[in-house]
Amino acid sequence: MVLKRHASSLESPFKRTSVRPRLPSRCPLCSYSTRMPREPKTIAIFGGGISGLSSAYFIAKRFPNTKITIYEAKERLGGWMQSQRVVLNKDSLNGQRILLEYGPRTLRTGILTLPTLQLIDDLGLLDDVRTTSREAAASQSRYILYPRNLVRLPSPGPPDFLLLWHLWVSGLLKGIPTLLMEPFRKGRPEDQRDKDESIADFVARRLGRDYRVADNLVSAVIHGIYAGDIYKLSAKAILPQIWHLERYYGSVLEGLARLRVGVKELTDRGIFCTALSRYDWDTINHMMRDMDLDLRVLERLSVRETATYTFKEGLQQLVTRLEDELRRKENVEILTQTRVSDYHLNANNQLEVTSSSKTSNGRNRTFDFAVSTLPNPSVAPAVTVMTVNLYYTNPQAIEKWRLGYTDREKSDGFGYLIPRSVDLKENPERALGVVFDHDATQNLDQVRGTKLTVMLGGHWWDGWREFPDEKEGETMAKSIVKRHLGITEEPDLCHVSLHENCIPQYTVGYEDRVRSEGSRLADLYKGRLWVTGNHYNGVGVNDCIRGAYLLAQDMENGGWLDDNHRIGLRKFYDSGEWFMGPNQFALERTLFGSELPKYELASLGQ
Repeated sequence: MVLKRHASSLESPFKRTSVRPRLPSRCPLCSYSTRMPREPKTIAIFGGGISGLSSAYFIAKRFPNTKITIYEAKERLGGWMQSQRVVLNKDSLNGQRILLEYGPRTLRTGILTLPTLQLIDDLGLLDDVRTTSREAAASQSRYILYPRNLVRLPSPGPPDFLLLWHLWVSGLLKGIPTLLMEPFRKGRPEDQRDKDESIADFVARRLGRDYRVADNLVSAVIHGIYAGDIYKLSAKAILPQIWHLERYYGSVLEGLARLRVGVKELTDRGIFCTALSRYDWDTINHMMRDMDLDLRVLERLSVRETATYTFKEGLQQLVTRLEDELRRKENVEILTQTRVSDYHLNANNQLEVTSSSKTSNGRNRTFDFAVSTLPNPSVAPAVTVMTVNLYYTNPQAIEKWRLGYTDREKSDGFGYLIPRSVDLKENPERALGVVFDHDATQNLDQVRGTKLTVMLGGHWWDGWREFPDEKEGETMAKSIVKRHLGITEEPDLCHVSLHENCIPQYTVGYEDRVRSEGSRLADLYKGRLWVTGNHYNGVGVNDCIRGAYLLAQDMENGGWLDDNHRIGLRKFYDSGEWFMGPNQFALERTLFGSELPKYELASLGQ
């Protein structure tokens, strides 16, 4: 990794270093690097969300002479990432503004988010970053509604026995004692070691067919990330580490204990281990070697210090800056309000793309290569989520006793999630959870108030022909915060957003479907069409950016003309063996040169 330095105070303790990469002949990401093909003359990118924009940016860096055209059906770019400054009309506030997020609101730190950090560095966004530390209330205080009260979850660090007692009394931990018997239960039969199953079935099977932990705890967490149904979502795709620990050791707890013991060469240096696939290890190695980052970015967004972050003008600021950068490039063309209606391979082995817009219908253009970031329901169906932003100028709108304390000045925390086990009387609106934005993302507004986002729908709305309108959404959101948080006053501001088919669902059999679809696309388009996006790389913003970065890297290293180059889906074909390796805290220290650049790995199951 090339680390850029700007201050003399940083120079002496840091040195340039990188994790020693594997030999090219054994490393999937560089196994074709000896053959560098010519650049494509033209590339089409379908979709102008964060995956499409990131793909265009990273491809343009690697193929600066290639003409890139982005097709986006809507008027604006960025997909579900949308932030807006709103003026408060209340006389006493004199037109002060607050920031509302209608989609995702924060990004997490971690070693696999290096491509996002590269974007932040390249686009000059570091000074606009707003962080939430690991010690902040939003990182430490998170709640689950059960059965009708908000129950605070333990935070990392020394155990709080009074909190654990309250958790036990609440009933939220019903079924947890069965965890003690987990190591003594049989693992999957040998002939079913690779068989997928739902998250609910996986957790319950490891707990003696007891579904209470899955229904009370796991479903709440999954509601917050996927808005999905744990009885349908794939354990293998969404919980790959614990799924593979059971696969190799027959028990999740046994596997975690083995990780604790770790690899001697690592534990002797005080490094805790984690489970990771060969593909993930190679990906980390290559990202660390390939990045060109300012040290200040790594310091500011260190996983050890920072839990989450956003930008001064919200996450859309990343989209806006990325769009501005692409529009400045002479080799990039952005077509908004232009829908791709058809694409096929012509007799010259070029992709012929048909698009329509308000000004033209049936316009045809040919490209050497294309990247699709469009949804693919045959791989992963998607759920619809409604978000309702509520703002109260009263900073004490939430009744503090409902959060377990009486100090009116105490921070509220991140918010709460609602598990599937909560009675419909407590959640008739089918809410997924509520985020306390005034604490989750601080220092963004000109005035302090109570700012909430209510999340509704997800899998609860599967099969609905019609969804609530804005007025109904507002009514439901106000009903929820009145019932759960004791807020009876009218909000000073309300905004309702309906995000149809916004979060892909990696249901049971997902990985097999992706491989099948990958083979179909490779055969049909002869390697000229690759895919990326949240249907393939993970549902988070960081996942989408990393997927775009790796796709561009794969295009350059392996050759965009290679029919068998996995069309952007290499991880589904080349995941390989699983290992014990250094965790992300140790790998991050490597970036600063305080650790040796070589690590020993040990295969799981040994």
